[in-house]
Amino acid sequence: MSQIKQMTVQQLHDRLEEGPVNVLDIRDEASFEAGHVPNAVPLSRTPVEQCLEKFDKNETLVVCCYHGISSIEAAMFFSQQGFQDVHSLMGGYEAWHRNYSEDDFLE
Repeated sequence: MSQIKQMTVQQLHDRLEEGPVNVLDIRDEASFEAGHVPNAVPLSRTPVEQCLEKFDKNETLVVCCYHGISSIEAAMFFSQQGFQDVHSLMGGYEAWHRNYSEDDFLE
């Protein structure tokens, strides 16, 4: 089994500026509601089975948690399900929130 790739918040920010990126937020619903990466899909509202169907297995998938630890295991799960380009967000939402605002992506 290969090691899960990690994506920095800067790399994710740059990718989001280029266009949509599949981001799966595995935090609880209250935390998601308090703030999240733009266009992230909350796992708390989307059963895993639906995530497996919703996301294209050939597109990049970035898994986001609180601090970038739990997302490694979740990313490994999606990799085992056939996703080709899965990343764990380094530092999780906390790192994202320290560096960026959702307002950065409002048009």
